[in-house]
Amino acid sequence: CSCKKISAVIKQLRQLDGSTPFVMILKDISGNTFVENPNAPSADPYCKIEYFERTKEDNHKLGIYTSEEVQGENGVDKKEDIDSIVEKTEDLDLAGEVLTFHTNCPSCGSSCDTNMKLINIPHFKEVVIMATTCDYCGHRTNEVKSAGGVEPLGIRIELTVRGREDFSRDLLKSETCSLEIPELELEGGPHILCGKFTTVEGLLQDIEKGLGGSGGNLFNVFGDSRRGKRIDNVLSGLADVLSCKRQVTLILNDPAGNSYIQSLSDDGPDSALKVVHYNRTYDQNE
Repeated sequence: CSCKKISAVIKQLRQLDGSTPFVMILKDISGNTFVENPNAPSADPYCKIEYFERTKEDNHKLGIYTSEEVQGENGVDKKEDIDSIVEKTEDLDLAGEVLTFHTNCPSCGSSCDTNMKLINIPHFKEVVIMATTCDYCGHRTNEVKSAGGVEPLGIRIELTVRGREDFSRDLLKSETCSLEIPELELEGGPHILCGKFTTVEGLLQDIEKGLGGSGGNLFNVFGDSRRGKRIDNVLSGLADVLSCKRQVTLILNDPAGNSYIQSLSDDGPDSALKVVHYNRTYDQNE
């Protein structure tokens, strides 16, 4: 019986030659699975990506256990440890000090230090900036995380980038914020770039670098000449924007409400800036 079932499955697999559509579902509890987007740098209309929280069983399969699970529910009394941690942190000036903690380099895995600083963005909120530099391989990362959690409403920010005056605007892109430049047919989800506190010009340069303009590789081309041509067109468009030869619209969409573009007016958004707050959908809340 099992042989017949296997033969039937093999027969069905051989029929999947592309002549008829079918659905393939990949579920990875480690989050390390990737499916190529043939439309990059545009969104893929046929691919749906969902993120989920692992269950306790999933964590155990990956070798992840809480301290309570390791020591047992009736193990060591942790009250003294917690009180000790509280006493050590009470005297810290989080807003005035740069905190340093040990971590591993995301590139080579070597031991390195991460510096963390709490800063206040005028007319917005407090954010945490983290910078890591690996002395072994030279890898550097800069990441920004909101210090205030998720806002009650999502935010959509639309900026008309006209030239130099807009390049200098402060910009905060959180780790949950997607971005879009319709004129260049460029669209990227929240993980296209990590959380950043930069300027409009800095973000455009990071996109250019990530697309391959300066050795980056946000989108793998895999020898596809059509995709390579699309990316070349986007890079050419970004070069025109950065040299003030072209006007584009930069859109940030953050369901968590933690992204920001500086206004050049003291009385709210200026004429080039449009800010809309919206209620999140059920899927966005999940």
